[in-house]
Amino acid sequence: MELNKSTKILISISALMSALAGIIHLWIAPIHWFHSPGHGVFFLTVGVAQVLWANLVWRQPASRLYYIGALMSGWLIALYVITRWLPSPFGHGPEAVDMIGLTCKLFEGLAMATLAILIFQELAIKALRELPQADLS
Repeated sequence: MELNKSTKILISISALMSALAGIIHLWIAPIHWFHSPGHGVFFLTVGVAQVLWANLVWRQPASRLYYIGALMSGWLIALYVITRWLPSPFGHGPEAVDMIGLTCKLFEGLAMATLAILIFQELAIKALRELPQADLS
């Protein structure tokens, strides 16, 4: 199916935002490795997953990828908020709120918002197709 221009733009934005968040996670992985190797592995895994997902959705957009990306971004935002109040596993206490973390969450929030638009757009199109067609004769 051929995608219209606005859909292509939304896909590109969501892919870019996820890739940028993934790059931040990859960048901070070594920093976290020193105080907790488990955290370093977590950030490395998340960063790779986000960059791979961004590449996949940009090259071959699909509804399933929209849902996966929105859940991934939402889960990471929720985890960030929780770990500002409570200590993370293998951690030494709640983490501080910092600019790099907020920037990463902004990117993930923008990715999630654009993916929500894509998901609802597809649901609306599907619902319209299933409406009974009026007989105009």
